[in-house]
Amino acid sequence: MAIRGDSYSSVAGILALTRHLIEGETTFNTTTRPTEGEVEGMIDESSGLLNLSLRKYGFAPSAVYGNSTTKLACDMWVRGKTVKMVELSHPSQGFAGDNETRVDMLDGLYGAADKFVEKNALGFKRAGIAIADPSSQGLVLTGTTLQADRSDPDNDALEQPHFTRRQFDVP
Repeated sequence: MAIRGDSYSSVAGILALTRHLIEGETTFNTTTRPTEGEVEGMIDESSGLLNLSLRKYGFAPSAVYGNSTTKLACDMWVRGKTVKMVELSHPSQGFAGDNETRVDMLDGLYGAADKFVEKNALGFKRAGIAIADPSSQGLVLTGTTLQADRSDPDNDALEQPHFTRRQFDVP
């Protein structure tokens, strides 16, 4: 198994922060806890949540991934979340004196991705990442002209307004 093409960080990046957990092995493999495949899955899951949040704020993940600066920031976020998940696989590790319980950490992943993207949205824009899907997409301004001035006021094939403007004006 390998990490997906749209995922951030790497197994080597996770290993750099969790080497103390793999009990003498040089890298994650089929005998470590978690296994290399499980770590890759955790990277993909964290990256998926981040990509959904990027889309929520109008960014195309491919554009973010293609920019070396914004990709580094996303790599770091995914690495941090994945390291926490790796530490969760070792019940005696992590979270000592932390306000974040093991369950809260997993429950809060999506919200954390939203906060990360929200806090960095301006930086992404200034790094050249264009908004692919603006929040105004799909909105249409209607009723801009008087009913009498429209080219289709008598066309029964088109939806017509229920009321006309200024119908209660007194001449």
